[in-house]
Parts: sequence; structure tokens; C-alpha cells
Amino acid sequence: MPSLREQLARKRAHSTSLTFPLGEAGERAPSAFEDAQRLHQLAQITAKGDQSAIKLAEQKLKRAQAAYEKNSLTITFRGLTEEERDALIAAHPVTDEQAAKEKDDDVPEADRSIVNRTTFTPAALGIAALDSDLTEEDWVIELKSDRWTAGERLALYRAIVTATSAEPASSLGK
Repeated sequence: MPSLREQLARKRAHSTSLTFPLGEAGERAPSAFEDAQRLHQLAQITAKGDQSAIKLAEQKLKRAQAAYEKNSLTITFRGLTEEERDALIAAHPVTDEQAAKEKDDDVPEADRSIVNRTTFTPAALGIAALDSDLTEEDWVIELKSDRWTAGERLALYRAIVTATSAEPASSLGK
């Protein structure tokens, strides 16, 4: 049995990924891929030894997966250390205007923002997005483009928070 030291050497900080469609083909690709997966599963169950049906379903699945990968963008975010996270939070405080709006909107104090998401998100993306050649400034420009919906910007923010705030699975014992 491996020692704790050996096991800890295999541990990596939590990461999370988001996948975004690229163009119209990217919008269609996820459902086509899911359809091909279902067809493949169905062929395995119902083919009763008909290897040609299974092989055809496997080919369709591979093509659908290739189309999905070609027409989508997956961004993986590494979890930030406490020091990195705390420095980012300190560098991107909520503005007085944002705080006043949340207070006026009767947002419960426990639910009020602790960061200015507008500035925090591109800064965090600049350091947390793996395999990225974009800087914080690049992300500021990118997120201001019309390529991103409000929901996608929120998803990016949540992915960073998720990667940074990950806890061990609840199924793990004490």
C-alpha cells in the first residue's frame, strides 16, 4: 500500500472546465454527440451479435465526437491557492456603487458580493485559465466583445470560484 507521502505526491489542485460552442456547428454538436452516444448504447444492447451494427454506431459516435471537439472550445481553470485568491479578492473590491445597489435591492448581507466581478473575472482568468495565452488585459477586451452572453460571463466567474473553492467529495470519510 502506498504511503501517505506517495499518495499526496499524486494529488493536484482541483480544476474545472467549461465548454463553449463555436458557431452554428458548435451549437448543434452537443446534441448530435449525445444522439450518437445513445445510438451506440442502443446498438450494443439490441445488436445481439450483429457486429456490423455496433461498428456503424461506433463510427457515427467517433464522427460526432470529432465534430464536437472541432466546433467547441473547452477552457480549464486551475484552482487558485489561498494566497492567490486572497490577493485577487483584495485587488478587486466591490465598488461603493455596487455595494449601495445591493443594499438598495435588499440583498441579504450574507449574499452580497465580496468582489467586483467586472474586474475580478478577467484578472482571475488571466492566471487561472490553463493553456491560455491571454493576459488579464486580453480577457478584459475579450469579455467586452459581443461574443459572450451575460450568462457565459457568469459561468466563467462561477468556474473560477468553483475551481478555487473546491472541497473534498462528501463521500470521503473523516
